[in-house]
Amino acid sequence: MSNEPREQAPVAAHSRKHSHRRFAPVAIVLGLLSLGWLILRTGRRPDRLSYPCQQAALGHVSLLLGVPIAHYLRKALSRSRDKRAGLIAAALATVAVFTAVGLSDFTPADLLALTSGAAPAPVISPRGDYETTVYVVNDAGGPSGTHHLGVDELISTMAAGGLPFYESATTGGESGPDGVVGADDVVLVKINQQWSQRGGTNTDVLKGLLARILEHPDGFAGEIVVVENTQGSGTFDWPEANAEDHSQSAQDVVNEFAALGHPVATYLWDTIRSTSVGEYSGGDYQDGYVVGPYQADTHISVSYPKFQTPEGSYVSLANGIWNEMSGTYDDSNLTFINVPVLKCHGAVYGVTACTKNHVGTMTTTLSTGTHSAVRWGGLGSFLADVRMADLNILDAIYILAIPSGGPWCSYAQATRVDKLVAGVDPVAMDMWATTYILVPTILDNGYTDYPKQDPEDPGSIFRIYLDATMNELLVHGIDATNDLSQIRVLSNDAVDTVPNVAPPITKAGAYPNPFLTRTAIRFDATVGGEARLDLFDVSGRLVRSLQQSVPAGQGREIGWNGHDDAGRRLPAGNYYWRVSGTGEPLSGKVTLLR
Repeated sequence: MSNEPREQAPVAAHSRKHSHRRFAPVAIVLGLLSLGWLILRTGRRPDRLSYPCQQAALGHVSLLLGVPIAHYLRKALSRSRDKRAGLIAAALATVAVFTAVGLSDFTPADLLALTSGAAPAPVISPRGDYETTVYVVNDAGGPSGTHHLGVDELISTMAAGGLPFYESATTGGESGPDGVVGADDVVLVKINQQWSQRGGTNTDVLKGLLARILEHPDGFAGEIVVVENTQGSGTFDWPEANAEDHSQSAQDVVNEFAALGHPVATYLWDTIRSTSVGEYSGGDYQDGYVVGPYQADTHISVSYPKFQTPEGSYVSLANGIWNEMSGTYDDSNLTFINVPVLKCHGAVYGVTACTKNHVGTMTTTLSTGTHSAVRWGGLGSFLADVRMADLNILDAIYILAIPSGGPWCSYAQATRVDKLVAGVDPVAMDMWATTYILVPTILDNGYTDYPKQDPEDPGSIFRIYLDATMNELLVHGIDATNDLSQIRVLSNDAVDTVPNVAPPITKAGAYPNPFLTRTAIRFDATVGGEARLDLFDVSGRLVRSLQQSVPAGQGREIGWNGHDDAGRRLPAGNYYWRVSGTGEPLSGKVTLLR
């Protein structure tokens, strides 16, 4: 009996020894795979090492290769009977491990965001009588001096639809008491500058917007600050920008107006993204991010910037402008305009548009969980707790319509569609723009499979995070909708598309047929309006109904991914489709393969 402890100890040590032997080779293989991916993705562009995906891979390489190397280093050096050598080995191994872990951003939350199932389904439906308007400029003109013809058309279209751009006591044209921009406002213009080339907001659009703000009919006496948090990987001064003149950066645009004496500046929130601060009301005047408590339902600690502008205004994004003399906030003179670019985000979340642009309004540091919380509705928590944009302008002059691409976009990858979209409901705008701009362009580019971006599939990562965002807004009493039938569309070509207006349909057919993951019922529409597609099984039971606003023309289509109305995958077999507008509906048969 007295020998049992001495017999068991070597067994335990033997087990740990073999565990280490098993772990090290696996870690090294995974590390080498990560290194290979890093080399392939970076290629001859070392600047890409600043991108979050490359930074993540670099961290993984450090962690997966660093820990086994530290283990073997400790083991080799500790064989010496010199105690000092053993201590040095242990110290080196400890430094190597902590360095590897520090470089790695591979957190359990990020892993969960990439691999877990769907976020909780919305528990609240949009209000039945709610309707929102999306303003669209088709064939948008380009830069003209300091103006942008597309932006000018967009402001005019908004005014025609009852949303004046200028807040003014003078009513008429583009002005009115309910306008967006006041004459003495501090105007924050949030753009996307995390990526160069076509990955960021078009600076021609930015210039046109700034010019129009400064031309306030009552005389602009406020200030404009172009803001962004690129999470440490971007700049306002990209040498290769998204503009007709590739050298025109966002900073160049701002400098042009500032040189004329206008109160226009930039503030890169990257410089304060790792600084945790309190509010002005609590006596904290340091620039930084205010971080709220952790919200278990959306997996986020909501954060927002608090900073002093170059003109001296103290701005809290959540509370407004701080008056040091009165010790109060004034929210009435702070205007927030969100100007993202429309593109695929094939790396993780499928689509970047109005809602996801707010990842660059919050900070991903300070243990906020911001990026991984997107799928759980973290964007909705931010919008509900901090601030909804007074106006969203979605830049779709050049878009990235490659399902596996993004968020970076080269000049060659981009597709020019020359559209601008504006509205106040970011969920509705994202749903509409993905359905009617992004997906049709993906198809025109020759791609037939886009599971991450599919707006018709509640299980696509885009719909998961968009629906979760909408749910958070609805829970907080803020109207939003992902229902296309509740979205009124007003365009610059005088087409006012009211939901449920049906066009005559001709020459319909299913392509491809048979299909594995997606087919489309293509047809010609003699006028623009609302078309309806119904799918039936062989017993005649209705399994899916889809409605879609389509412009007049040939080759219009409504896609179907083989799911029923509840989002469930249907079994293989024959299904019957019927597409209708006004007049006689057209029908046919399509075969689903598995």
